[in-house]
Amino acid sequence: MLLFFWVLLFGFINGGIAQKYGAKSLLLLPEYLNNSNYLAFFIYGVSFGVFTTAFHLASYIINGYKFPFLSTLYRPFIKFSINNSIIPLLFIINVVINSYIYQENYITNNKTDIYINLASFIFGFLLFLIFPFSYFFSTNKLFVKIYGKIDTNLGDKIIAKPIKKALEKDKKWKERNTLKDHKSKWKVQSYFILPFRIRYSKDYIHFTDEYIQKILQQNHYNASVFSFVVLVILVILGFNVDNKFFVLPASASILLILSEFLFIYSVLHSLFKNWSLIIFLIIFYGINIMSENNLIGSEKIAYGLTYTKRNLNFEEYNIKNKVADYNNEISRLYKWKQKTGKEKPKIIFVNAGGGGLKMTLWTYYSLSILDSLSKGEITKQMRLFSGASGGMIGIAYFRELYRQSLNDTTIKFLSPEILKNLSSDILNPVLQSLSTKDWIFSIYPLSKHSNYKKDRAYEFENYLNKNTKGFLNRKLHFYKKYEENVDIPELIISPSILSTGQRILISPIDISYMVTPIYTGLTEEVNNNLEFRKLYKNFNADNLSFLSALRMNATYPYISPIVSLPGKPKYKIVDASYVDNYGLSTSLKYMNIFKSWIIENTSGIIFIQFNEQEDIRVEPNYSIFNDIVEPFTSSFNNVFDIQVYNNNNVVDVTKEAFGKNIQFINITLQRNKLPISLSWHLTSIEKEMVYESINSKENQKNITHLLELTK
Repeated sequence: MLLFFWVLLFGFINGGIAQKYGAKSLLLLPEYLNNSNYLAFFIYGVSFGVFTTAFHLASYIINGYKFPFLSTLYRPFIKFSINNSIIPLLFIINVVINSYIYQENYITNNKTDIYINLASFIFGFLLFLIFPFSYFFSTNKLFVKIYGKIDTNLGDKIIAKPIKKALEKDKKWKERNTLKDHKSKWKVQSYFILPFRIRYSKDYIHFTDEYIQKILQQNHYNASVFSFVVLVILVILGFNVDNKFFVLPASASILLILSEFLFIYSVLHSLFKNWSLIIFLIIFYGINIMSENNLIGSEKIAYGLTYTKRNLNFEEYNIKNKVADYNNEISRLYKWKQKTGKEKPKIIFVNAGGGGLKMTLWTYYSLSILDSLSKGEITKQMRLFSGASGGMIGIAYFRELYRQSLNDTTIKFLSPEILKNLSSDILNPVLQSLSTKDWIFSIYPLSKHSNYKKDRAYEFENYLNKNTKGFLNRKLHFYKKYEENVDIPELIISPSILSTGQRILISPIDISYMVTPIYTGLTEEVNNNLEFRKLYKNFNADNLSFLSALRMNATYPYISPIVSLPGKPKYKIVDASYVDNYGLSTSLKYMNIFKSWIIENTSGIIFIQFNEQEDIRVEPNYSIFNDIVEPFTSSFNNVFDIQVYNNNNVVDVTKEAFGKNIQFINITLQRNKLPISLSWHLTSIEKEMVYESINSKENQKNITHLLELTK
């Protein structure tokens, strides 16, 4: 169990685990205040010191009694830790080598900067170790001097009585199970001391079991103090996560999370010994039951909605509303046609794929390039935006700036400041919230008059709001007048319902025609789409935070948590990509509903799809293990690839139905030196790769073709 955490860390760094999600770059190139420099590496080193100390403590508490000769040594915990440091030392070497290669190949050729960064990591690690090892764990004196008097120091004075009693029971158990002779497989003849010398272990036969455990148990009290201090630090960090200076690199948050699990495991093992795993599962199950009944924790909610237990408003789905909504959209289509200034314009549908921050930046940047090259003509002919996750955030930000630019000619879509802010990190504060308070406390209200909690869902929106300069911090109804007046293209957000696979279509205008089966006309039958505003009419639907709507559309567990909507039945909402990673089904639905009008009033249909180059996967060699796990892992890993194939089939069928009147233009994020991580964090090289992708031959060819089509 103790080694499992190291397996994770080595897997992250060497690319075997979660490489697609950027774990490798997070641990090789930490970032602090949007800069990867010596300060980020120093914080990373300090957090690794916390984790290493937690590992030594847990190892000592669980296994220290198996080495009775330690009781004969000066500062036994330090001696134990030195000899327990092979894996931490290998990890440091692994980080230094891999980080050096990573920085040299992808970040900078300045070797001085690389050396400073790596030295800062090691310095932070060593500096932290001075604190616990020089103060908390140096209280043991030479056993001859302290025989009969054991100094429990600070720990004995402040640790609560229940904990002291539990530790006393642990000591009694270890007394009964201490090795009685030198014939055991745990026999130790020699050990390391600093500076890397070898000493022979001393005989301990003449000491009583009680005395041996009394010596070894001293540091258990101090370990409790250390754990308490770390917990206090985590709480302080949690309270200040809104302050950018207190937001740690994601690598530090990962190590803090693992440190907490080490502390928990060591405590459980001290209390329950070999029953600890079963007890852990029972506790986990109990916590889950309590959270389901809202006895602990808090649900992740959509801000702006009123959370009551009333029934959802299904009765609003009737033929009268659908006909009215349909006719209103026809009127808007005529307005749109008039504003394009063309007798028969092209009607453009824009779909953006999910993929975290890389697709946010790619979609926004590409739309801005298209708008600039066409001098706004392409944007005028765009009718509907749809998509998933990060791509939809990029679309929403472009649309908002376009709305502002109609009255403010100073707005420059491609300004370096806008691009820098939009691509700024969101993962660091989200992971820090997860590691410092989400599972420890959930008691941070946004205001005195609010039940909302400052959890990682809040932090996601908070930093997304900062990255978009507060421009998306609107209520859903804010955009209603602009869409009704056709000042901006319509945008439909379509997150998925976890339990049913249905999609909830979020729009500021009435779109009940979108929940009607395509080929049956306007009937009373309802398909797999639900209209948000009608369904949640009694829950203040128009007041939904637009940022929350975007977050729901980008809910990829466990980073941005699953959202619970109010009412009965209670729906839990996940990323739009669970059903449609590109929003293509939304656009095709709209196109088919208004097919007759489109054929009569436009000169053709264009679908612009912002996607990512498909990953070429190599089938693994045969093994029994692969045969066992592959059916499960492949289903998860291939979920987006399957959607790509399905979408391609739908596109082919649509092309056959419409012939030359329909065009599909792909603007594709290319894979170059290395894959860009699916994460809410981008390294500087990954950002450059995003910008460079627009210049690929394929993209330039497709952009030229698009410009010709929309003249």
